[in-house]
Amino acid sequence: METKMTYADWEQYEEMINYLNDLFGKGNVMAIKTAGGIHLLFRKEKVKLNPEFICNHIRNILPRAKEIVRNTNEMIPLPGTRQYEQYLVTVLNKEDFGPEHRLH
Repeated sequence: METKMTYADWEQYEEMINYLNDLFGKGNVMAIKTAGGIHLLFRKEKVKLNPEFICNHIRNILPRAKEIVRNTNEMIPLPGTRQYEQYLVTVLNKEDFGPEHRLH
């Protein structure tokens, strides 16, 4: 059940993650790939904007995305776990979380 992102999807992902890193700083946004798509986690203290503004801008970057919403139940699958016994949940931008970005 592994899903693959096309080259165009990756180009748009790169544009989105670069926009978010510019807005919040590297190491403050985590992109998690699940069986249902990509989930974004933000360091709470870095979010000074209305989340709908962020969703709207991402909709412009990713016009083919089916759903871009704020997850009000705040639940996502944990990276490293398997969904439906087959799909491995992963962090897409691990390189953004070096020692200099750890919480102290």
